[in-house]
Amino acid sequence: MLTIKSLKDNPDLIALWYLTLLGSGRASKVFQEFSGNLKTVIQWAEEIDYIKGAFLDDTFIGVGFVEEVKRLYLNDGVYSKARIGFGFMPNCNVFQALQSGKLIVTDAFDELKLDYMFGFTPEENQQALAYIRRVGFNLYGPIPQFTAYNGNCMGSYVSHMSRKEWTEKNH
Repeated sequence: MLTIKSLKDNPDLIALWYLTLLGSGRASKVFQEFSGNLKTVIQWAEEIDYIKGAFLDDTFIGVGFVEEVKRLYLNDGVYSKARIGFGFMPNCNVFQALQSGKLIVTDAFDELKLDYMFGFTPEENQQALAYIRRVGFNLYGPIPQFTAYNGNCMGSYVSHMSRKEWTEKNH
């Protein structure tokens, strides 16, 4: 059974996730604009707004995270938006990653009371772009020289989804 659980108080799983991504060459795909070590990754995970692990039965298969939550106080009420990202373990297949991603998006919209989510994906990361489309996000771009990937500045797509769009696509 596929479930998601908070990793806020679980630095051991954060460490396992990061070191596995690092060892498999996937760390630069998840942490595009971030260069750090294990200590800074654990500190980052403690400070962000939302970080949950995906589990298939008791097997840890990946992470979804939401950061940079912004609440805008407008004339017609409060509007909220945040940046989302994913990183999956090598033992996670595409179907599991898609199902996990959908669970995480639904949960993050609900738990954080978000109106909108977005993310950035380097144009060279075709695997991640395909994943984002299959999860259901819209893509805009590429925007030239917008992000970093493998140590180089390059163009990026912006993925985006409103709560309304998500609800219409998934209910």
